[in-house]
Amino acid sequence: MKERKERRIIEGIKQQLEIIQKAVDNVSIALENCVKGEVEDCVKACMKVSMLENDSDTLRRQILEIISKSDAPPDIKADTSRLVRRLDHVVDWAQTLTRITRVLARRGTLSKISELGRKIMRMKEETTNCVEELIACLNAFFERNFGEARERADAVERIEEKIDDLYASVREDFPTAFDKLSIGEAVLLVQLIDSLEAISDRCEDAVDQVRVLLVK
Repeated sequence: MKERKERRIIEGIKQQLEIIQKAVDNVSIALENCVKGEVEDCVKACMKVSMLENDSDTLRRQILEIISKSDAPPDIKADTSRLVRRLDHVVDWAQTLTRITRVLARRGTLSKISELGRKIMRMKEETTNCVEELIACLNAFFERNFGEARERADAVERIEEKIDDLYASVREDFPTAFDKLSIGEAVLLVQLIDSLEAISDRCEDAVDQVRVLLVK
């Protein structure tokens, strides 16, 4: 019974990783179409992220219930539950980002600020890389390749630092970009960048929790 519950928890977390991958893939599609002015395709991708976020919430509750009923030591249950919640937060921020992207797409905001749009695309690309390393980290952990899991966790941290640098560079360009935007668009643009940066932060939070489990 103990092994069966452990397998169900691992399978559940792997399903979380699949949802995260799909969500970030659609974030990428939404942002690309927002920059190109393809509003309909952008909105479709945003709606997919919204549905994935609902799936993620349902899955999170299911996994936490299994953990609560398992026979694992209390500290392992607490640490695993924390990991599950942190993975769910990645999808939460993906949804927050796409809600903003949908509005900006309808206003054609990113097409007005092409140079800043290119920097946002670089942030998006590094965010995708960050998520890929997060997934690889957990897969290595489940396969008991603990050395690789640590290396992948370190890679997430390095990419997150690169995203922080890009984030700072984007913010430096805000004064010039804001001259071309309404106040409402400027506020949404700031929120967009903050949300994109938050996805990588949540990835780092998740691998930090993997490190805790590796110690144990």
